[in-house]
Amino acid sequence: MNKEKIKIIDNQSSLIVVMGVSGSGKSHIARKLSNALAFDFIEADDFHSDESKKSMAANIALTDDVRQFWVEALSHHLKNRSDKNIVLAFSGLKYKHRQVLRALMFNVKFIWLDGDSGIIKARLNKRKNHFVSADFLAGQLKAMEAAQSNEQDICKIDLDNNIEAVFSDCLQVINESLTM
Repeated sequence: MNKEKIKIIDNQSSLIVVMGVSGSGKSHIARKLSNALAFDFIEADDFHSDESKKSMAANIALTDDVRQFWVEALSHHLKNRSDKNIVLAFSGLKYKHRQVLRALMFNVKFIWLDGDSGIIKARLNKRKNHFVSADFLAGQLKAMEAAQSNEQDICKIDLDNNIEAVFSDCLQVINESLTM
C-alpha cells in the first residue's frame, strides 16, 4: 500500500475523490469515509444519463463525448456545493477528467483504489442491482489512465485486502493528513 499523506488545506473546502474502476469498492469506501469525516457524499454514477447506464449495462463503453457530458454535469453540481466538504465516488479513468475536478474551488485529493483484476471481477459478480456487470471490467481497465507525473495528489491504495481493511487504510491516510 502506498500511504502518501494527503494534505488538507484548512481555508478551503475539501473534495476527496475515491476513484477506481467499477467493482473497486469506491462507492462503498467513499460513503463510509463521508460518514466517518462528516463530509457530504456524492456518487458520480448518479450523473450518468439513463442512456449511458443502458449502454454500460449492455457492456458498451462510453464515448469520450458522452463521458465529457457526464463530467461537465458533475462539475456543475460540485461548483454549486463548493462551500461543503465532499467525498466523491468517481471512476477517474481519464487524466483530463481528473483535471476538471482539480480546477474546481476545492482542495482536491484523490484516493485510487487499485489492485488485482480477479478480485475486482469477483466483487462485480457478487454485486446486485447495478448497471455494470463483470463483463464491463476489461474495458474500464483498458480505459484507466495511469497517474501522470504532475498528479502528486493521488494516493494509491491496494484494494486486495478485505473492504474494511481498505477503508481503514484510506481513513488512516486522510487522518494523517488532517494532523499535519
